[in-house]
Amino acid sequence: MKQRGAPRIDVGRFHRSSWPGMSAPANSSSSSWTRWLYLLGGAYFLTRGLLELSRSAAGLLSIGQVILGAGLIAAGVLLWKKQRAAAKEEEGEDKPLRSLVFLLEQPRKIEPGPWVEQLGNALGVKLNAEGEESTTFIMPIPHPMIPPERGDTFMLQIPEGAFWIFHVHQPYFTDPAEVIEGIEDRRLQEAVARHRAWFSVDLVHWSSPAPEREGGYAMIGKIMAALAGPDVCALIAPELNRCNEFDPSLIERLRNGEALAIFENPTHSPVLNISGDDPDLQKAVAEAKRRWPEFTAAFARRQRGEGPPFIVKAPFGEEGNSEFMWVQVTRIDGDTVTGQLANQPHKIDDLHEGQEVQLQAEEIVDWVCADASGKPLGGWTQAVLSGQPGKHLGEL
Repeated sequence: MKQRGAPRIDVGRFHRSSWPGMSAPANSSSSSWTRWLYLLGGAYFLTRGLLELSRSAAGLLSIGQVILGAGLIAAGVLLWKKQRAAAKEEEGEDKPLRSLVFLLEQPRKIEPGPWVEQLGNALGVKLNAEGEESTTFIMPIPHPMIPPERGDTFMLQIPEGAFWIFHVHQPYFTDPAEVIEGIEDRRLQEAVARHRAWFSVDLVHWSSPAPEREGGYAMIGKIMAALAGPDVCALIAPELNRCNEFDPSLIERLRNGEALAIFENPTHSPVLNISGDDPDLQKAVAEAKRRWPEFTAAFARRQRGEGPPFIVKAPFGEEGNSEFMWVQVTRIDGDTVTGQLANQPHKIDDLHEGQEVQLQAEEIVDWVCADASGKPLGGWTQAVLSGQPGKHLGEL
């Protein structure tokens, strides 16, 4: 069962990016590297623009590079001053960069022409990767911590602002095994274990006054949507310390500016390893079976049409390798329960979410419905999983 407001998966405390300041959680070194990103990027653009102007190449691109370079340097100096003031007042650390990260199965081979065209089409602008006159462009820029054989770095300039795009040919975490050990969801464990590279988009500079948090992430999400592909394993928001398994359905949500909302719930209902010998779990199952007549009575008196769903949990798959999933009940005939599968199976290929299935009442290990007052009743195994055994959902 997937509930609104379910706990998000927190892997932030394990994050140790190999290059400080790139999509890293807030710390003193990330603040310093943020400053240096501004200064190095600004120096690059300013120098390049001035060189082109000295050669009488006074086009919009060269002028734009001078303006962008000066702006980035000014931002770096301003950030440095703020950091010094904060240090003196002991006010704490700066927030991390606003960024989203794709974990990739393997490093990609980036072909500038098609890649740039695809990104420009997604953003509704004409990007120029060849250095010709343009106010919207994407170009490779050397990064002091990423040698060319270890990854690719690009600066993207569009009307909304400037963004770093990193493509790094190694795992995102210094110790992926430690991260996997701290994740309960088997789906997400496997996603993190599969990744061998990563892509990220970091907001560097916003053209207008500072955007609302949602606005900045909405634009980053649109860029990420254009970079998505079948090799993406997971999506990370470093500032939120959250990581969700990737699914193609998320691409449309990224395009629609819903990047932050993606992390409000896991992408799929978590798949947890639960021992059937757990005494609290055994008591919860026994309680659900004992009170099963309450469910059937409530289902019999339900009103047709809209209303709280009636759902039951049962094992699917072979014995010893079962997945416990929820089913939304549509019919009860004696001991036979018919409904639609409410979860996407993890390892069972011949079942899918929304498929009609039939169960016997003796197979059901938990159930949820509304009681006479409309409050949720049931969910004893869910209470055990949330650390509150002996209760049901209406008491949590």
